[in-house]
Amino acid sequence: MIGQHQEAKFFGWKNAALLFFIYLLGIGMVFYGYSVIFPAMIKATGWARGTASAAYSINAVLTSFLAPVLAIFIGRYGTKKAIIFGMAALLLVMLLLGTVTTQLWIWLVIWGFVAPFGRCFGGIMSVQANVMLWFNVRRATVLGIVMTGAAVGGAIAQPTFTRIIGQLGSWRSAWLAAAALVFIGLVLSWFIKDKPQDLGQHPDGLDPEEAEKVGGQPAKTPKTYRTQSVWPLKQVVRTWTLWLLIIVVIGHIQALFLVVTHGVLHFTDLGYTKMQAASILSLFFLCSGLARFPMGALGDRIEPRWILTAIMGVMLAMSMVLWKAPGIYFLMVA
Repeated sequence: MIGQHQEAKFFGWKNAALLFFIYLLGIGMVFYGYSVIFPAMIKATGWARGTASAAYSINAVLTSFLAPVLAIFIGRYGTKKAIIFGMAALLLVMLLLGTVTTQLWIWLVIWGFVAPFGRCFGGIMSVQANVMLWFNVRRATVLGIVMTGAAVGGAIAQPTFTRIIGQLGSWRSAWLAAAALVFIGLVLSWFIKDKPQDLGQHPDGLDPEEAEKVGGQPAKTPKTYRTQSVWPLKQVVRTWTLWLLIIVVIGHIQALFLVVTHGVLHFTDLGYTKMQAASILSLFFLCSGLARFPMGALGDRIEPRWILTAIMGVMLAMSMVLWKAPGIYFLMVA
């Protein structure tokens, strides 16, 4: 009865729902919405495509360098304050892009040097760190659910921002619309709880004192590997696993960023309409979202390294199809 009572009151699922919508509004609508706003910007301003795209490269590099800073910040102040700071930074960026961005150098500064703080602190690292504190047995499943938020946001952002720009005739209106959405995410972030202990609860809602049995049945344990060691940073950086993961992530992120940054431009250059290009990207993000939940659930049953190997192979093949773009139906499938 005690375990059932605590499970009914377990805040972890509410926390996961909050993170889902925050991730949707911040990362999904903003950084995936970039795909359709950026082409409208360079067309209206006359900026050189390559020079203007440098802002995204600077953004990505600075986000990477901010990651250790974020780790230290979370260790001292928790994930909630990190997400609040990140969403506040994103709100500032959206307002500046929608109002004072008139020259290329302003765009480079705002998107290249300010936006990374929002992307890093309000993004995947803070969200995942929070989920890992709340869930152990169901960790991959919940991560899959929460990560779906960005994909759903990206799927909504493509046609939404395309329509806003088309009807209002200004790319600034899209950034200001994004600002309103980020503000909602900022408000939601105040309701996040850092860890179960803040509410006198435990990961997955399972009391360690009932570890032997829960409701008369053996306690649930993860089906995939969970390290029981506390890894000091100096020891972690000496392992091959870390560096192999970094290489894999770089490959994955490069492919994703290429599609997000230049996908619409690439497809319109090949003769597809703006709405067709937006629809392709929308389906790209939507299906990404639909895949994340089953992949998360699968990750609680099969060692993630085997899943990762298979998925990277699929990504390689489909990237070739996106590059050649043989037809709208092939692109939709890819």
